[in-house]
Amino acid sequence: MSELESIFTAELKNYTGKDKALLAIDEVAFKIKEELPDNFNHWMEHIPVLVPIAKVGVEIDELGYVYTMLINEKGQCMESEAASPCLDDLGLMKLYKKNSELVTQFLAVCYQKVLSEACKSPEFLKLPRAAEIVFSVGEHAGWECEQVYTYKGERYEIDHGNIRLKRLRFATTCYTEPNTPERKFMDHLQDIDIQKCSDELLPVFTEFLIWLSHEKTKPLKKVILAWSSNFFKDVAMGGKDDIVYRWPGTFDLYKWFSSERPQDLDDDGLVSVRYCVSNKIAEIACLTAEKCIELDAFKALPKDDSFIMEVMNRTAGAPPRFYPFT
Repeated sequence: MSELESIFTAELKNYTGKDKALLAIDEVAFKIKEELPDNFNHWMEHIPVLVPIAKVGVEIDELGYVYTMLINEKGQCMESEAASPCLDDLGLMKLYKKNSELVTQFLAVCYQKVLSEACKSPEFLKLPRAAEIVFSVGEHAGWECEQVYTYKGERYEIDHGNIRLKRLRFATTCYTEPNTPERKFMDHLQDIDIQKCSDELLPVFTEFLIWLSHEKTKPLKKVILAWSSNFFKDVAMGGKDDIVYRWPGTFDLYKWFSSERPQDLDDDGLVSVRYCVSNKIAEIACLTAEKCIELDAFKALPKDDSFIMEVMNRTAGAPPRFYPFT
């Protein structure tokens, strides 16, 4: 019996409820083992995972919803809601609300039982992986086993090309209610021809870079492309070290977006839609940057070691980066 199983068994002896029969390790472990290959496929095809996974964290919140976090080798969370077996499907949701710690320990034991085999599956082995992947199972702000299982194998990295372009493409979608202006606008967003838009942006961005390379700057920390939510203020481009160098020109990228859009993109309820627009602009700029970084003007720019290029919405929100490409 493993140490983890001993912990669970001791906790189970103290449980006086009528639901012990639900905590059948072999039965639930089999269900998890059956579902994991589909989960691995989902990580690869729908997120997608683009750099090696170093840690998989299965976490249950106070409502009993299970979230799987995928962590890279730098300790950065690549995905916080990757697919995983859910407590409802395992028949454990009601019991979790009565005794969350007991169910979490039970789930950890079940994962420990199946992970050595699951990690040999073709679905797992096609994922980009670190040489070691640590699996943890725990409650949000509660009991946790930080090392349920450690996969050890050869490091596997996939050459995805421009990884950032793929991430940005994935980030241009969000849920909107059917038959609403928001849904219609989001459908339009997916139909935008980013290659055509990139071709239009290229000469303008080139001109901006040439101008910026002639400025007497310190090593630049970032290049910023700024837009306004309701498309009423000119697009601005600039470079930043301790101060901002704003290009005197502008470019009407708003023409890429349908005039049939929500009445007020600055509305607090449209944060996700607004962020998708930023990501779509960044996706186009990222495609443009593939050519721009080969220009002498870009190479001539004094750049800080942490130099980035990003799209900023003037209202608020995290600015999506479109360079570097990793």
